[in-house]
Amino acid sequence: DHYDFGLRALTSLLRYAGRKRRVRPDLSDEEILLMSMKDMNIAKLTSVDLPLFNGIMQDLFPGVDTPPVDYGKLREHIEQELRLSGLQVTPFTVTKVIQLYETKSSRHSCMIVGRTCSGKTTTWRCLQAALSALYRSGDTNYNLVRDFPLNPKAVSLGELYGEYDLATNEWTDGVLSSLMRTACAG
Repeated sequence: DHYDFGLRALTSLLRYAGRKRRVRPDLSDEEILLMSMKDMNIAKLTSVDLPLFNGIMQDLFPGVDTPPVDYGKLREHIEQELRLSGLQVTPFTVTKVIQLYETKSSRHSCMIVGRTCSGKTTTWRCLQAALSALYRSGDTNYNLVRDFPLNPKAVSLGELYGEYDLATNEWTDGVLSSLMRTACAG
C-alpha cells in the first residue's frame, strides 16, 4: 500500500521512457521500457520487495537485459565529491546517489526517507555538489543546483502558501511561493 502504480505513475513512466528513447535511439523498445521501469522504481523499493520486482521484470521481459548506462563524468564527480567530504567511495553510496539522480530526472519532487545516519543528507548533498560542479565546468547537460531550506511547521498555512486578505482585496505571497518564484527566476 505504500507504492503508487496507478495511471499517473504510468503516464510518468511513459514520458520518462520517451526521454530515454530520444537519448538512446539505438536500443529496442523493450530495453528502453525496462530501463525506465527500473530507473523509476528500484530506488523506491524496500530490500524485501526488490527481488519480487526483479522477478516480475524478468517475467514481463524474458531474455531482455538492462543495457549498462555510462554515467562517466557524473560518476567521476560523485566520487570526487565523496572524497572531498572525507567519505569512503563505496559502490553502494555511488549507486544511491545515481538512483537519486534518476529519480529527480523522472519526477518533480521526491522524499528521502530512512533511519538516522543512513546517508540521506550525504546522498542529496553529494548529488547537488556533483551536478553543480559539472555545470561550472561548462557541461550544458547539467544545471546548477541550489537548495532552499524551509521548515513548514514554523509558519502558519497563510504564511507558507500565501493568502488573500478579504479586507483589503490583496494577495500576500507566502514563503513557499516566494521561494518558488526565486528558484524559477534564477
